[in-house]
Amino acid sequence: MGTVGHATSMNTRTVLLLEDDKSDAELLTRELRKAGMDFPIHRVDTRDDYVRALSEQKPPLIISDYTLPGFDGLSALGLAREALPDSPFIFVSGTIGEERAIEALKRGAVDYIHKDNLRRVGPAVKKALAEAQERVRRREAESALREAEERYQNLVELSPDAILTVSAGVITFANKAALKLYRANHQEALVGKQYIDLVHEDSLGSLTVRLSGLQDHAQRHSSIEQKHVRLDGSVVHVELTSAPVSLHGNDAMLIFARDVSERKRYQSELEHQATHDALTGLPNRTSLKYRLSHAIASARRHDKKVAITFIDLDNFKSINDNFGHEVGDEVLKVVAARLTETVRTTDTVVRLGGDEFVLLFTDLDDVDIVTELMHRALPAISRPINAAGTELVLTCSAGISIYPLDASDADIVLRNADKAMYRAKEKGRNNFEYFTPDLNSRSSERQTLSAELHRAVERKEFCLCYQPQVDVLSGMPTGAEAFIRWNHPQRGVLLPEKFIPLSEELGLIVPIGEWVLRNACKRVRTLLTEQSPFTVSVNISSVQFWQTNLIALVERVLRSADLAPRYLELDLKESMLARDPRSAVQTIKGLKSLGVGIAIDEYGAGNSGLTQLQQYPVDRLKIDRSIVNGIGLDPEDETVCRTIILLAHNLGLKVVAEGVATEAHLAFLRNHGCDVAQGYLFSGNPIPREESPALM
Repeated sequence: MGTVGHATSMNTRTVLLLEDDKSDAELLTRELRKAGMDFPIHRVDTRDDYVRALSEQKPPLIISDYTLPGFDGLSALGLAREALPDSPFIFVSGTIGEERAIEALKRGAVDYIHKDNLRRVGPAVKKALAEAQERVRRREAESALREAEERYQNLVELSPDAILTVSAGVITFANKAALKLYRANHQEALVGKQYIDLVHEDSLGSLTVRLSGLQDHAQRHSSIEQKHVRLDGSVVHVELTSAPVSLHGNDAMLIFARDVSERKRYQSELEHQATHDALTGLPNRTSLKYRLSHAIASARRHDKKVAITFIDLDNFKSINDNFGHEVGDEVLKVVAARLTETVRTTDTVVRLGGDEFVLLFTDLDDVDIVTELMHRALPAISRPINAAGTELVLTCSAGISIYPLDASDADIVLRNADKAMYRAKEKGRNNFEYFTPDLNSRSSERQTLSAELHRAVERKEFCLCYQPQVDVLSGMPTGAEAFIRWNHPQRGVLLPEKFIPLSEELGLIVPIGEWVLRNACKRVRTLLTEQSPFTVSVNISSVQFWQTNLIALVERVLRSADLAPRYLELDLKESMLARDPRSAVQTIKGLKSLGVGIAIDEYGAGNSGLTQLQQYPVDRLKIDRSIVNGIGLDPEDETVCRTIILLAHNLGLKVVAEGVATEAHLAFLRNHGCDVAQGYLFSGNPIPREESPALM
């Protein structure tokens, strides 16, 4: 035990500091000095010394750390409240969280301060001492009233606190503040009324407990909080202090009541903030853990099931990057509202943070209802969202885990849902997957691959392969499409579908995409000095496209490679343009102004519409390989292929057929006016540039 300050002797201004770290004590002392409070601070760091100081020194103020060796702050608070109920108690700690802070306030602490914010110490101590002095003043006034009620009648009337005298359970006096508190128009509205009629039913026990409890509190001069009912029926939270008095020879009670509704509201707000998301108002991670644990406990007792759905918005980062966080926040609020409208009233929608949400389905007999609700939730999210004058379309991926089918522990159920969500992303996004045991190994594999992919970017373990694009009529090469491959040192050559989706999630698609663009342009520039000019097609991912610097990046790459823009074509998927068509058109126009070509890739694979193409200033349309592969096998695919070629030409677009693998494919395309073909018929599998006939 030691003393920090200018004196070692205790006096009425000495502060008791419960702190085991001398450095922290010195910092706190310095802050108090800066605030002009040059009184002694007595530091203790053990329970015994603390108890002794409370008894012997009776400090008017106690400042305490929350975590101490073999001792904790709440225990220290309890001892202080018991020994010195009027001495304010302030926590100054680096470990106390919101939940503990709320609990400390409920138990009587007047404030809590984080050690990272010690500048609050001075004002907090001044306020606490002032309030303590105010409490002393109140108690002295109460004592004076007990000695001579009539003599201090004016003082009573001037008191800001409501003051009542109660004899045999009946109110015999009420001051002006009491009339105002209980909304009485005159004395007679309160005087003569049973005091117990003012107490709200939530604060009532048995009649015996009510009366004896109030008397016990009066004997101890301590405060209790109750809900009271005003004369107009409204509810008010009051802090009561009572004292026994003798009025005209009869035993009575003097009751002081203070309106603490605002303080209760503030405490309630703190509790809400600790358990709810500030942006959406949804329950947060803390609340989820509590609700999930209770849901599982209930399901265990009643032989029910609980389902957790982990939802992640697809490519949400690009919305923040391109439209700003204000638009992103508006989108999150819309998603929260739509999810809440989708689920049952008994279910819970939680925002974990960022673009992650969780749906908690409780009291389930079977999981079919979860599937049904998810078939409603995903389309609800994918409806266009108007945010700050911008229309956006986004999708989500979701993973579902069931208690007790998948796990018997709340944390494991959550982790399983997270794993299933990543599986949904791997399968193309905008869908949901249920957890299966094999996802555990998949999750481990994904973590390993993530680490290896980071290293691959650093070590440049990628290479480009090229597939020739051939004029359908002449058979001459007109260009080539660049495909990336990963030369994994242990796994061998990996195709894009093995690592591109993961690179998008990890944010690595940006450096990888730039590497592809630079190397493809450099290679084509070299060939232009050796043979007839032709273009190179490079796929642009959704993440790349929605970067605000895409146009500047393409311009820099072309300048660096000394390549004329007409020899570069950028392939875009229609699905990623549909997210915000107006902004997409502006970006495409910016790219076109550089002189590069623009193609819509994989057309026909999804919900494509030729009418939508009219809004995009593109040059070519690439028919998806799934349609071309149906030529000669599926009359419907042939009809779709013919229709695309005809209508695309009517829109002034050239048509490229992907996946051309047979002479029959080529003959059909030639007969129906397709412009360019690419596929295994011309090159076999895409091969590295050193072996590609088209790039020799």
